Amino acid sequence: MKLEVGRRSKSFQIVDEQTREPAINPVETVLREGQITGLSSHTVLIHRDGREFAIDDSAAPIRTKEGVIVGTVLVFRD
Repeated sequence: MKLEVGRRSKSFQIVDEQTREPAINPVETVLREGQITGLSSHTVLIHRDGREFAIDDSAAPIRTKEGVIVGTVLVFRD
């Protein structure tokens, strides 16, 4: 498992398995809406070497005691 601390959410590429269009970035959705979110079905994670993995995911905000969002947690499951 690799921890991506301080990295931009652009460090991974996810696409719709059928259309090959970029999938909605769950990190950006969490930062915008402030709620736990997940990907739609049929999403593929593309590795830097070109390998593809069918995935499911969950993303959640990290908040301060005051409720201010300071980051996100993103988990991919293959």
